[in-house]
Amino acid sequence: MKKVIFYPTYRSNDFCEYSRFWKSAYYTEILEGETGVLIKALADVYGEGARHIEIRGGEPLLREDLPQILSGVRSQFHISLRTNGLLLEERAQSYMGLVHHFSLLLYHPEREVHDRILGVEGFGALRKAAHALKKVGMPGDILYIVTRETITHLPEALDFAAELGLPLHMEPFYLSVEVTAFEKGSLESIAYMGRKGGIVYTEGIQKILKADTRYINRSFCTAGESPITVGPDGKRIHPCVHAEGKDGKPGTLPPCAFCTDWSYLLPGSDKIVATK
Repeated sequence: MKKVIFYPTYRSNDFCEYSRFWKSAYYTEILEGETGVLIKALADVYGEGARHIEIRGGEPLLREDLPQILSGVRSQFHISLRTNGLLLEERAQSYMGLVHHFSLLLYHPEREVHDRILGVEGFGALRKAAHALKKVGMPGDILYIVTRETITHLPEALDFAAELGLPLHMEPFYLSVEVTAFEKGSLESIAYMGRKGGIVYTEGIQKILKADTRYINRSFCTAGESPITVGPDGKRIHPCVHAEGKDGKPGTLPPCAFCTDWSYLLPGSDKIVATK
């Protein structure tokens, strides 16, 4: 199933050390398209066979007209949204019936470390966001970003998610070789914890766990082929948002064999698998 990776805004309300958007003048200065422009851009990709919109950022909830954009295309797509949770408590009501699934980003199960990575105090907001989702009856999970640093804290992350009454969705980190979790030992830890229950991951993760990880970048990246990336101005970004040229503008280089952004790995295998 072809999907759309949609960035409604590059604006951020955090200073996450894993994000490039708040650090680059290109991303902070780009003009965002009007509501109708983005509705049309998403409707166009439906005509090309896309049926799933994965909303990322920046922080998507900073875009005030995002509910209006989604209401214009909701009947055509399965819509998932990633958020740091800082705004969800006050805005959850606005997304009822518009988003099929929320993922609350957890960088570390210890408050101090999570907030250090996020660059602001956000750990407490995850609890409030989880409560807000339950209050309005919207499904969600805790999306745990697994790195070399956090891989050893999977048990605590699982306990945190269980405390909030949400499944833990594990996702290996990408881009930086210093913290990447796309390594044999890290993936084995994910597979081991996955057998303990209370954890979800995608069918793509299952394939990765069984793969020869020495060739994961070249074998699994589908940038420029299957996912369609749409930016805040409604324009296509090809092949992906990470292939930046010397001017810092995304989509100006051919697909490479370095980055392992999960959004571009096995994008047709986004079905969630629950462990027992």
